[in-house]
Amino acid sequence: MTILGRCTVLVAYNITGKTFGKLKALKISEESTKTRKWVCICDCGKEVSVATNKLISGHTKSCGCLRIGTPTHKMTNTRFYQIW
Repeated sequence: MTILGRCTVLVAYNITGKTFGKLKALKISEESTKTRKWVCICDCGKEVSVATNKLISGHTKSCGCLRIGTPTHKMTNTRFYQIW
């Protein structure tokens, strides 16, 4: 969005084919929402719908597969953690 004086100009991004993290933008989603969403395919093969601003800002980098199998402190399977 660009502001020129008192007018606000919306800029439409065409990001078809571009890659953001593990996501590749395929086409504009047909969901009816306030923000434009893109159908993206992740490197793992899952399709997700992501808002344009989340892709461009780097907030969304995958379908969620980056979070799978990443424990927060790596102590979950220890005896000490089970006792605590």
